[in-house]
Amino acid sequence: MRKILTIARREYLAMVATKAFLISIAIMPIFMFGSLLFTTMSENFSTEKDKEIAICDSTGELFPQLQAAAETYNKALDELADEDEGKRPHITLRQLDSKQLSDRRRLELSDEVRDQKISAFVEIPANVLDDETDAAVLYYSVEPPFSTSRRWLDRTLNELIRVRRLKQAGKIGRAHV
Repeated sequence: MRKILTIARREYLAMVATKAFLISIAIMPIFMFGSLLFTTMSENFSTEKDKEIAICDSTGELFPQLQAAAETYNKALDELADEDEGKRPHITLRQLDSKQLSDRRRLELSDEVRDQKISAFVEIPANVLDDETDAAVLYYSVEPPFSTSRRWLDRTLNELIRVRRLKQAGKIGRAHV
């Protein structure tokens, strides 16, 4: 047993005496404190801007409800910002005239998205409220599909359409909404 401890001690001292070990011991705290400093500083320099989404509502009914939901969402963000001491991007909606939506107008809106004048534009078809159709809401953006504004819009539209369809089917009354 004594021979094993002698060999282990010698190997340990040989390892500790190398330049690489001594340098790594000296540099490790620098990297740790540097990463903490970097994350703290990067949180303060958030460059995320408010999200403007252009909405073409062919139903004529959903935009006012979306606008109200966006205002509620922005108020909640402001309350959280007071607690967090950080500003989160607001969602601003702009209504488009559905009668003027042509391929040329879609191209202009796509250019605005690419130039980052707006975050996205959305087409809500007129038959999206019908229970029998498979109408899809079209969302155009350069942001990833899991972005905050996209998820907010998906959730909000799904909820509005679901409540509307349930009302039409007579499954829920005014008291449930």
